[in-house]
Amino acid sequence: MIVDLVRESPGEEPDTHQGVSIDIGAPANPPGFDDEVIGMAVGDAKTFTIRYPEDYSIKELAATSVAYTVTLKGLKKRVVPALDDEFARAVSEGETVETLREKVRARLRHEKEADRRRKFRRTILDALLSRRDVPAPEVLVESETAAALRDYARYLASSGVDPQKEDWRKLAEEARPGAERRVKEYLLLDAIAEREGLQVSETELEAEFRRAAAARGVEPAVLREQMAGSGGIDALRDEMRLARAVDLLIASAKVLPSGMPVDVK
Repeated sequence: MIVDLVRESPGEEPDTHQGVSIDIGAPANPPGFDDEVIGMAVGDAKTFTIRYPEDYSIKELAATSVAYTVTLKGLKKRVVPALDDEFARAVSEGETVETLREKVRARLRHEKEADRRRKFRRTILDALLSRRDVPAPEVLVESETAAALRDYARYLASSGVDPQKEDWRKLAEEARPGAERRVKEYLLLDAIAEREGLQVSETELEAEFRRAAAARGVEPAVLREQMAGSGGIDALRDEMRLARAVDLLIASAKVLPSGMPVDVK
């Protein structure tokens, strides 16, 4: 669907876009957006408010309300090609329908396992942080808040939205609780990694460079050079070290029949 769109948050100037293309059912659509616009006819206009959930993936929008005014300018239908060997070869050279399907199944299994791990991680850290007072130094919270706002500014710019129209003071206040939580998680995992003597060898680091480089379609040496100037290598090593701390917590957790952790040692 092709729409003219006006987006407005309380206390902010309206943000207007014309001729925007929106796919019904797209994962990037705001929660509840599709339900509001389904059934509209070309020429119709509708205003509605969406309340973003507290756990929304874009932290700066979580727990906020945004008013949308949508004017439907046109409709397009997506034409899906036949799922046959010719299609498989077109999207992935040398593939057949069966091998392509298996690759998709493998990717879905991987995504499901990654989602399960994220839920495990959150539940375990919730339990540990509820038992332990982990002070979050102000300088780290401010740094993490600033990083979150920079990410949000890049998201706005990539979406064609002028970042200057945002109330950054308000956004900073809304982003602070999440930043404080992430700082506490980092300090907790760092302490666990230190206690357990968890380290990342040069061989393991190089293997991760090869994996990341293959995913980006670049040579490992090129990726290493890109990351070296900005402290990215140390950050990657630290990320791998903390991931091992998470692995250790998951391995030591007692698990309910539902598959979620109930306690950790």
